[in-house]
Amino acid sequence: MYAPFVISGITQHTVSDKITFTNSNLIQDLLNENLQFSHYGAGLVGISFFYIVLPPDNQNHREYSRYTGKDRLLHLQFHLPYDLVEQLTREQVLPIMAQKYLQALKEVFPKKKIENFVYASLLKDMERLFEQQGWLEKAVSIG
Repeated sequence: MYAPFVISGITQHTVSDKITFTNSNLIQDLLNENLQFSHYGAGLVGISFFYIVLPPDNQNHREYSRYTGKDRLLHLQFHLPYDLVEQLTREQVLPIMAQKYLQALKEVFPKKKIENFVYASLLKDMERLFEQQGWLEKAVSIG
């Protein structure tokens, strides 16, 4: 990976500009500039996160999470509701992306059992960063 936190999307062309590059780079840059995996242990050195934003009839991309202990990398793909993203502006989608990022990690970390890594501290620091940006308070509920 070219950076510890990598964020991108698998999107329908009609909503791509709401996910990639502006919004995904805002989240990615915030995390890369403020968090270092070494502060939380040696068990993880990177997270790649892909937002899947496709029409409901497109079933080609499934949510998944995979941790590779050899590389100490966590790879995730999670859906955002296409209909909601389509209706909102890019600025309104950013908080939803931040919320989904945190929700996904809160769901995945306990299941992966990554040795020598204090994920609760990382999540707390991420949440604090997102709150400082005002992203979590502005997020529309995505369930």
